[in-house]
Order: sequence, then structure tokens, then C-alpha cells
Amino acid sequence: MHSLDRNRVSTICEIYKVTKELPVYGNERMLMGDFNIPKIITDKYYGLGDLVLSDAITFYQTNKKFGQIDGVIGWWKKATMYDDYGGQSINLTKFWESRAAGKSIEEAALSTFTGSKMKAKGFGKVGYRLQDITENEVIINFLNNMEITFSNSIKHNQDHFDYIKDKNNKYVYGTKYSHSDKKYLELINKSISHYMQNIEFKDAPLNREETLAFNEALEEQIEYWLSLRVHIPIKEGTDTVTYKGETIELDIRPIDINDNDKAIRDLLRLHEIIKECLTEEKPLYLSVYEEE
Repeated sequence: MHSLDRNRVSTICEIYKVTKELPVYGNERMLMGDFNIPKIITDKYYGLGDLVLSDAITFYQTNKKFGQIDGVIGWWKKATMYDDYGGQSINLTKFWESRAAGKSIEEAALSTFTGSKMKAKGFGKVGYRLQDITENEVIINFLNNMEITFSNSIKHNQDHFDYIKDKNNKYVYGTKYSHSDKKYLELINKSISHYMQNIEFKDAPLNREETLAFNEALEEQIEYWLSLRVHIPIKEGTDTVTYKGETIELDIRPIDINDNDKAIRDLLRLHEIIKECLTEEKPLYLSVYEEE
């Protein structure tokens, strides 16, 4: 697996003697992998492809020195390496079967093995160039497009500014600068995965059991990141918070030490919202939808 930005694309293409310019633009950081698991293995062991993809994404998400991943490149072709599968990638086969059934390029891309897995991980926006869609080869970009919001009241039935006028209304959302939508998606999949069976929804009320299950996964993440922190003295740029009776000094400046502190701050805000919902016996509202 390679993490590619615009500067590395030419180098990778030169090393592997690739004549086609890959669709990576500006400061995008895209994940690309080229692997083929023999059918004799996939017939015996299910889920290896998903494991490879998941581990690669998790590696880059948890090693921030490599940077955030903005998307995944799917490059499917006819080649002798796929002789076990009829001479072409199973993704390419599925893509053209879906197109023959009347689906759009976007729908066909998401119907493939890679596409369905990427959508579940928050990379459900499909990007492509028409010259990259041919019978023998298809190149698709799967980009991050999920917006995930948690709130203590119904949020999306009104204008955002009307919502925040009421100081009793509280919410948190994913952002690449702290805790991303993709990371929230992982917590949802870990604790209340049945919600991901729906394509998108807004202001879904979680019942008490679902809220408790999600809160357990949330606390595990908070406590894991807290265990990695290096203690720093109080100084300018510190945000003091409390978690389970312990006072914690979060350094939210853009430095390398404790670089998860912004994310921890957002998770602790969500933890407080959940505590309020459980205490007042009201639902926690979850929204998962595509950004416009």
C-alpha cells in the first residue's frame, strides 16, 4: 500500500513503469494498493481483502506523521495476474455487470467490493475521469464525504444559526483538524453498527442501550489516547478539562507533543453530551449524511 500526494505520483509511476498519470490533485493524500489474493486462498479464508484495506487505512489514520488520508484509488484492469478470476479484477467484473444493469458510473463503482467497503469507512464520494473508464481498465477515486454529527436535541429541522442561538443545544461533529468523521464512523461501527445499514439519515434518536454501547466505545478511545499523553505544565495554549474526576491539561496548539489533544477535547465534549442525555433520560441524536 502507498500513500500518494501529487509529488509522489510521478515517482511511483516511474518506479513501476506506469505510463498513465494517476488522478491525484493538489494536496490530496490518496491510498493506493495493488494486491491479488489467489482464489485457492479466498475460497478457504473469507475477508482477507477487507482486512488488508482496513489495516492500511488504520495505519495511516493512527500514524499522523504520515498525514491524513483523503481517499482511496481503485485501479481495476484485465491482466494475467487475475487468471484465477477470468483474467480481470473482480472489481472490474462487478463494475461492468452493474453498468450493464443500468447503474450509473458512481453506483457501479460503489457496488464493487472495494466501493462497498470504502463507503462503509466514510469514503463514499466517487471521483473519476471519463478517459479512465474503459472496458479493460477502470480508475476510480473514493473520497471522504461523510458528515457525522451528535447532538442533545433535534438539529437538522432548522437553520444552523437558529439552532446554536439556544445555549441549551449542544453538538459535536467530525473535522480533519481534530476527530475526523472517519474516526467517529469507526466508533459507530464498533458499537452500534446496525445504524450503518442505512445510506444516510439525520437526527436518529439513540435509545438508552445504544447510547450506553456507544459511550463504552467512546471511553475506550478517550482512555487509550490519554494513556499516550506526556504531562505538560499549565501554560498559554492549554485547555483544562475534567474526565471522571481527573483534571487534564490539554495542549491544543499545533505541535507534535500530544498531537491527539484536539481530538480528545472533542471526544470529551461528546462524553459530556452523552452524560447529559443519560441523566435527563432523553435520546442522543445521531446524523450520518453526505456533505453537499
